Amino acid sequence: MVNLDFATFPVIEEGSVFWKLPNDALKVIPDVYEKAVAAQYMLFKMSEEPKSQNVPLQISARAHFRASLVEFAGIEEALIRNGYDFKIRKLPNPALHLLRLLRNYQVHFSSINFGNKDIDIIWNSENHSINVLVIDNITVQGLSELDAVKRYKNYSTEQLENMVAHFNEQQSKLGVYQFVLTCMNLYLTDVERLITSN
Repeated sequence: MVNLDFATFPVIEEGSVFWKLPNDALKVIPDVYEKAVAAQYMLFKMSEEPKSQNVPLQISARAHFRASLVEFAGIEEALIRNGYDFKIRKLPNPALHLLRLLRNYQVHFSSINFGNKDIDIIWNSENHSINVLVIDNITVQGLSELDAVKRYKNYSTEQLENMVAHFNEQQSKLGVYQFVLTCMNLYLTDVERLITSN
């Protein structure tokens, strides 16, 4: 069973609506940089209205979110190919483990479902209300079907319950986009430190 430190779970306090490229320092390993850009760009596109009116927002959001998490998981694989043993399952932050579980869940089992939530924000010193996407069907039961849990026993039921509870609490603040972006940025900061330390 993996060791998780829930004190490291990200707490969302602020966010940004602007698209920003990951740091150029990641270009030390071009594969890593490309996957980092792709992961965050697909995440950014998730909330956009589809360009084709024939594509429902739910399908477009799922496709972009799935692509984002696949690219995110690919960063780890790119690091391994370049000689770095930097695996998410060895890191203490449960949020990163949850992103990997969500990637596997969507690729191998089922689609997540997006709901909408109105939240109040302060923008340019003024109060505004914006609508954000939140995931409303992540369950311990669903995650328990994954090989990492069912076959390899990497996570206890209690750990999964804590992951889902923390996730729901944090995504409710500014939406799933901001939560996942925050997690990715935390991970990329560690990756950057690792590959530029020599």
